[in-house]
Amino acid sequence: MKHILFNKSIFLVMLIILASILLGACSSAPAPVPSPTFDLVATIVQQTLAAQPAPVEVNTPAPTEPPTPPTPSPTPEPTPTIEPSPTTEPSPTSVPTASPVPATAIPAGTDPRTQLGSPTFTDNMNTSTYWSTGADDFTDAAFRNNNLYITALTGTDGWRLVTMPASLTNFYAEVSGAFETCSGSDHFGLIVRVPERNPADRGYLFGISCDGRYTFNEWDGSVEPRGLWTSHINWTTNSAILSGEKQTNRVGVMATGSLLELYVNGVKVAEVQDDTFAEGFLGIYIGSDETDQLTVRISDFSYWKR
Repeated sequence: MKHILFNKSIFLVMLIILASILLGACSSAPAPVPSPTFDLVATIVQQTLAAQPAPVEVNTPAPTEPPTPPTPSPTPEPTPTIEPSPTTEPSPTSVPTASPVPATAIPAGTDPRTQLGSPTFTDNMNTSTYWSTGADDFTDAAFRNNNLYITALTGTDGWRLVTMPASLTNFYAEVSGAFETCSGSDHFGLIVRVPERNPADRGYLFGISCDGRYTFNEWDGSVEPRGLWTSHINWTTNSAILSGEKQTNRVGVMATGSLLELYVNGVKVAEVQDDTFAEGFLGIYIGSDETDQLTVRISDFSYWKR
């Protein structure tokens, strides 16, 4: 850069000297011009250089590599949401269902009442000696005109136990009753082999319905969280049952070990083999499926110890 500036200055001085000589030659009265000498040229060049501004040193920064952009962090893959597996409902325990025995298969003359003689205990419902009365959470009970009237207060089956102290193993028990008003599957019958009086939350239930059917079930209220209901015989129609209101039916259970034989009006309608409850107390149960304040009139309760 410095050498380029110096050469340009010498060239400029020489042009000035040449111009001065030419102008002098053209003048009408030229003044004597001294011949240029080397010293004179050197002096002029030195003065010219002194008058030139000092060269400015420009520090041009060296080019730098552009900054490397930061490498973006990889976008994390979204974690898949794991849906909870649906809770598998436990499969209901399969309970062998007894095949109802047709009434026609039972030989004539097998009415237990006529064969067993005098009952061990009988109540003609002329007093309230053997039954609790008044309302509880499920039923209401009252005596009127030598009959026990049991009324269902809810849609849940309820029962009353006879207050006799005996816990029976082998027996025949029978209740005689009639619906005051009823419809469809409204029902009543016997609860047998109840292991404890308090709480009376277990046992077998054999009942008949307003529309002429019977059923046999097992209830264990001690099973958490809300008890276990086992149906041994679902609702089954039988001609031995007198259907409708004001019809008196005798409902009986013959218990011999694990064999439970079911009777309606002296006719055996079915039998079940089961040993869940080996012995216990007896009572009457009622269930309202369709009629509010379903009421059954009970005229007799008896059992035969065997």
